[in-house]
Amino acid sequence: MSKTTSLDIDGMSAEEKIEQIKMMRDLIRLKEKSGDGCNSAFQKIGKKKNLISDTVMSAVFVTSFVLIVAMALYSFRTLYLAIQKKFPSQHTEL
Repeated sequence: MSKTTSLDIDGMSAEEKIEQIKMMRDLIRLKEKSGDGCNSAFQKIGKKKNLISDTVMSAVFVTSFVLIVAMALYSFRTLYLAIQKKFPSQHTEL
């Protein structure tokens, strides 16, 4: 089988393409067994220490969420009090 590139793969027959795929599968299995495959390289890169940990991100999210809810409640309370002051209710039952 001749060496092919991605440019001349269209000229290959179906049997040649199937054979090429089988060879690639075998190469991938050999690399995975030897430990030099994609998984081991990815695991080494993936184990980098993160600058911001999950705990810190959770704390920041919870803090910002609580502040947003508190500001919303404060705003609605202030608006309610301003409306009550502008339009006081008249009680005539006494």
